[in-house]
Order: sequence, then structure tokens, then C-alpha cells
Amino acid sequence: MSAIYASALYADSDETEWTIDTAATDHFCNKKELFQDYKELKNKSATLGEGNTVTCGIGNVVLEINRNGEKSRLILLNDLHAPHIRRNLISGRLIDKAGLTAVIRNKKINVNYPSGDEMFIASLKNNFYVLQAKVLKSSSSNL
Repeated sequence: MSAIYASALYADSDETEWTIDTAATDHFCNKKELFQDYKELKNKSATLGEGNTVTCGIGNVVLEINRNGEKSRLILLNDLHAPHIRRNLISGRLIDKAGLTAVIRNKKINVNYPSGDEMFIASLKNNFYVLQAKVLKSSSSNL
């Protein structure tokens, strides 16, 4: 848990990298301009690893992912805006809550629909499982 926390606070990533975090209760995004349907929050904080971080807003983030050569959209619902974290996080808990399965093997996390079809793959990068995705500004899978 502290490794995710340390990475979220200190290891830079760009907006195309989304780290799968099985300890995160919510999805987190560090840049306000990546959100759709953004709503400001006042006096809110969230627990992240071994500490708290301030959340400034909530909204949806739409990712374009490449699945076997085909582009599809992944909508992260109710993503929290946490400007002080350096990595964007996808919640493993919310992957499970959405009825999806996640299998870790061969330095990858395969996230699949209930039918068994692949939704996306996050690959091991610098000791973290990272989904490479482009952020879209308009809205189909929801997490």
C-alpha cells in the first residue's frame, strides 16, 4: 500500500498513463482539464495509501483505449480530482464492483468483461501496472 502512495505522490506520469491501484477506493485524476461534467467539491479529502489528499472536484474522464487494434472508450465515472497526486489512478475496487475480472500474469493485468472478452490490458512499468490511454474530451464502457 505504501508503494502506491509513494508513487502517487512522487513519481511523475503523463495524462496517457493510468495506474491500476487495488487499494484505491475511487478513481483519481490530477488535472482538471481532463474531466467532463466537472463539479467542484468543498472541504473534501480522500485516503490514499498511508495519507490523505485533498480532492477539489468530481466528474467523468473518458479514455480511448486500443484493444487488439480497435479503439474503444472507457468512461471513469465519478473520478475524483486530486491535483497534488502525480499519477492518475484507476480503482481496482471499482473494476470489481463493475462486475469485471482482473487477472494478473506475465507482467500484465488483463481486465475482462463478464463474458470473458478483453476490456483492456495494463502492463508493468516501473513496478506499477499502467494502462496507456488517450484522454478524450467527449463521451462504451463505464467503471
